[in-house]
Amino acid sequence: GGSSGLEAARMLFECWGVRSIFISANLDPLTRAQAEQWQPLGFIGKPFLPAEVISALQRAVQAL
Repeated sequence: GGSSGLEAARMLFECWGVRSIFISANLDPLTRAQAEQWQPLGFIGKPFLPAEVISALQRAVQAL
């Protein structure tokens, strides 16, 4: 009954300008295209390794 991750990302971006890193098992081209409007800092597919999260966070810091 909760909102989707896309909806949460939209609210964070529109209300506070917060960009997201998406972690999902559903990172198909349509989902990625929908997310692009909120300027994501990255995408991580599930299952993932801790090193992938660290790498995405490092890239996100450099992008800011």
